[in-house]
Amino acid sequence: MATHGRAAGGGRTRAAAQPQEQQQHQHSPPGMPDAYRSVWDAPPQHEGRSGGGTPRRGPPGTSSRAGPAAPSGGIGRSHSPHRSSPHLAPWTFDEAAEQADAAAVYRLEQSRLYRRRAKAAERPPPPAVITQLPGQLDRDTMANALLLVDKPKDWSDDEVERALRWALRTNAVSNAGRLEPLASGLLILCIGAASKYTQTFQEFDRGYSGVIRLGSATDTYDAYGAETESLGWEHVARGDVEAAAARFRGEVTLVAPRFNTAKVGGRRFVVPASDDPDAAVSPRPVCVSSFTVTLAAPGSSPDVEFSAVLGQAGYVRSIAHDFGRQLGTVSHLAALRRESVGPFSVGDAWTLDVLLPLIKRYRKGGRPGPKR
Repeated sequence: MATHGRAAGGGRTRAAAQPQEQQQHQHSPPGMPDAYRSVWDAPPQHEGRSGGGTPRRGPPGTSSRAGPAAPSGGIGRSHSPHRSSPHLAPWTFDEAAEQADAAAVYRLEQSRLYRRRAKAAERPPPPAVITQLPGQLDRDTMANALLLVDKPKDWSDDEVERALRWALRTNAVSNAGRLEPLASGLLILCIGAASKYTQTFQEFDRGYSGVIRLGSATDTYDAYGAETESLGWEHVARGDVEAAAARFRGEVTLVAPRFNTAKVGGRRFVVPASDDPDAAVSPRPVCVSSFTVTLAAPGSSPDVEFSAVLGQAGYVRSIAHDFGRQLGTVSHLAALRRESVGPFSVGDAWTLDVLLPLIKRYRKGGRPGPKR
C-alpha cells in the first residue's frame, strides 16, 4: 500500500516517486533582479534523506520536522518556491506589474492626503465674542466662541485654561497665543470650534507695554531669571534712549531667549542653559511696527518705560536684552503687559475675579459647552 511522506521500511519519500523531470530545480526566469535570483537558484533543502535519518533543515519559514506529505491532489505544508511540485506555478517577477501596484498605492495615499487637507481647510462660521453673561452661556453660542481674559501677573496660561475648563465644564478650551510668565494682559481663549482659528490669531500683531530695567542682565532676559551680569547705567541720557529705540523699528533680527516656546527641530525649545550649554536658536526676522521709550528720571532710576507693536515670532524679552547693549550697559525685562492682539483689546477682556463667579452662578449645573 502506498504511503505519503517517509515510507515505513526503505525511507522512500514522495519526491522520489515523482518523475525525474519534476525533481530538477527550475532556474530563475529572465529579467529577475539579482536580489531574488540568488534565492531562486539556491538548491532545495527540504527533501528528506533517502537512506533514513534526520531530515535536512528547509528554507527559512518552513518546518524541519518530517511530517506526512499532502495528498497527490493538494499542496504540501511548505509553500516555498523551492518545492518542485506540479501543483505550484513557477514564481516569476513582472516589473511592469510591480510599477503599476506602486503607482496605485501612491494614488491612494495622495487621495487620503487631499481629503485630510480639505477637511482641515474647512472652517466654521466666525466665532462669537462673549461679552454678556448669562445671555451667551447657551450651548449653541459656547460651541463656537471666543473669550477675552485679562490674565493676572501671578497666573500662568495653563492655570487660566484649567480654571475656565472647570467653570465651563468642557475640555474644548485652548489659547490663541501664549503670554510670557511675567506678563499680564490680554489672553484669547478659543472655545469649541473656534480653535480652528488659532493660527489666524497667532498671525496678528501684538501690542505691549512694560518696563526695561538697565544695569542688570539675567539668563531668562526677565526678572524671573538669575542675574548673570551687572554694569553701570548712570551715564545713559534721555537722548541716548531715544536713539537706541530707533534701531529697533522696522525689520530687525532677534534671537529668542533661552527659556521660550519657540520650536527647534519640531520641538519646544525650553531646555535650560545648564542642561544643554550648546543649544541655540537661530536668529529670526521680526517686524516691529512701533517702539517708543521714556526715561522718566535720567541718572536716578534705571527703569525705562516702553510701548511696542510686534509681529509674529517677536519676543519682547529679546528686545529688552539687546536694548541695554545699545546703551553700553546690560538690561532685562522688569514688567510686561499685553495690550492688544489684532483687533482685540484688553479693555474688552474679562477679569478672572469677575468672570469665574459669574459662570459658577449662572451655569445651573448643566454643561454649557459642546460635548466632547
